[in-house]
Amino acid sequence: KELANAINQYFVNVAVYDEDSTQYEDGTSSCMNSLVLHEVLPEEVYRYIKELKTNVASGYDDVRVAPVKAVASILSPVLAYLVNYSFLIGIFPTKLKVAKVTPIHKGGNTTELTNYRPISVLPVFSKIYEKCINTRLMKYLEKYNILSPHQYGFRKNKTTEEALIDVKSRIIENIEKKMFTLGVFLDLRKAFDSVDHNILLLKLSRYGIRGIVSDLFKSYLSSRQQFVSIDSKKSDYLSVKKGVPQGSILGPVLFLLYINDITEVQYTPEIKMFADDTSIFFTGSTIQEVEASTNVYLSKLSGWLTKRTN
Repeated sequence: KELANAINQYFVNVAVYDEDSTQYEDGTSSCMNSLVLHEVLPEEVYRYIKELKTNVASGYDDVRVAPVKAVASILSPVLAYLVNYSFLIGIFPTKLKVAKVTPIHKGGNTTELTNYRPISVLPVFSKIYEKCINTRLMKYLEKYNILSPHQYGFRKNKTTEEALIDVKSRIIENIEKKMFTLGVFLDLRKAFDSVDHNILLLKLSRYGIRGIVSDLFKSYLSSRQQFVSIDSKKSDYLSVKKGVPQGSILGPVLFLLYINDITEVQYTPEIKMFADDTSIFFTGSTIQEVEASTNVYLSKLSGWLTKRTN
């Protein structure tokens, strides 16, 4: 248990909580539209239950997918009622906010905590709840073109192949114009763990997630807990005050919204994003021009990222 506690402490504290984040000023343009969470029908819940993968680990409550699927027709009306009630009062169930974390060794010295990555498993019913929310959220985001067109991660009809084709075409075009192209490839360290909840909620409000729906997302993010399990030994439960939930349905989409305005950094070059992997391309008539514009932009981008991930 001592080892499990040490690893859990490390995972929880990967990103330091910033008490001053409430002073953050967001420059994101406000959306005039607002997200409305329409009623969930039992048939929809039934479909989501049947879509669950059976061969996955159970959460802290030891509820497995197979038995849930077996009684899907019985559970669907009950779960639909509960989800709709959550939509009505703006509260995400506390029991669904506990993650069971298994540390996976990435390589290197086994005594170094930095050589482990967390695999989080949430309760089965949490995934069903989140699917109901996520379906409505994504329809809203796509309908009003809120997500950056440069973002290819976790989106339908957007692929890495499409991004590569766009980049290749642009480089070939620049070569034909006798222009120079420089590429910078960023992989944000611990990106999902570094999301500040206060900043995220502010951004969500700018994107039209307001009122009782905002309360629901605030409830979803707050009071989350996790424990580490090693060979049936469990650590103590610890609160998670930062980051989007690993292993969740909503986490990836919330992260996309968190970095959605990265393309609004002053002097924006050609950018292609796949979640936290960002490729930036600079073009100029001389190498010196490209280097200068790259350095100016990266300096501004560094400041942008520091405000949001420290």
